[in-house]
Amino acid sequence: MQILIVLVICGVVTGQYRSNTNRYYKADGFFYPGSSSASSSNSQYNNQHEPTKLAKSIALAKKIDKLETVDQFLNMIDGVPEDEVDSTIMNRSGQRSSRAVRPIPARCLPEPKTVSFVVDEYDPSLSYYPSCTRVNRCGGCCSHPLTSCQPEATELVNYEVTVTKFGIGDVIVWHEKQIMPLEVHLNCSCACIVKEKDCKPSQVYLKDECRCECKSIEEEIKCKQSNYVKIWDPSNCTCSCRNVEMCSTGDYFDKNSCRCEPIKYHLIDWGMRDDDDDNAGQASPKVNRPVLIVPPNDPRRRHKDEPQ
Repeated sequence: MQILIVLVICGVVTGQYRSNTNRYYKADGFFYPGSSSASSSNSQYNNQHEPTKLAKSIALAKKIDKLETVDQFLNMIDGVPEDEVDSTIMNRSGQRSSRAVRPIPARCLPEPKTVSFVVDEYDPSLSYYPSCTRVNRCGGCCSHPLTSCQPEATELVNYEVTVTKFGIGDVIVWHEKQIMPLEVHLNCSCACIVKEKDCKPSQVYLKDECRCECKSIEEEIKCKQSNYVKIWDPSNCTCSCRNVEMCSTGDYFDKNSCRCEPIKYHLIDWGMRDDDDDNAGQASPKVNRPVLIVPPNDPRRRHKDEPQ
């Protein structure tokens, strides 16, 4: 009897343990209530939303763009030798030299740039002074080739320009003053060169990757499976033939099979109407009558002389 009680208790404990293991599963170190099927779906969700290598490289490049010195950049790198941290470097003869200067990174910032005043209608008899000035515009380099230094905030500043005319000899004659606006950049950052407005209707914009991607992923996969005859065009999201052949007479180039196919002659359905009075005003059924379309090179199309 005691043995039976022990077996019953063991069975209850084992059942509770199995129940608990079904309620909780471990995925990436975290416990979630659910089933094993939920675990697989959660893994697929993480894979779909996990940043790609391209997105990670762009995010890392944006961090590098904010650095102000080379030393700050060296602190981000693993495995830098101690002698490289020092500003002195080795020359060609193997001796230490401190003549080389570490460059200051040209960060993406507003900086003075020469801008000309734009004249709506050019008149060779008029002279504008000054003809140009320096205003803050975004300048500097970005670490990733898919990004460029772009303005985040701008404002229009009106400048007063003196307009004169050349008189007789060396005399300069007053003409007028003009107000000419110029755009001034206030804040700058490294941003994607390709914008969402650059994407076509058949594409979706991936902001983290600075690019447009085709919506029809299934068509792209299907096209790449026929890689030996077809090629996928990511810019237009179309699958086209690698080679377009000139077909002989009676054949045409099929864009689906990417080869010459014989022209098929189809039967044309003619709607025949019964002219009887009993059926007047009623639509007559269509009768399929075979009509042969004679090709242009058929001998029957040759001109025949009329009988004399």
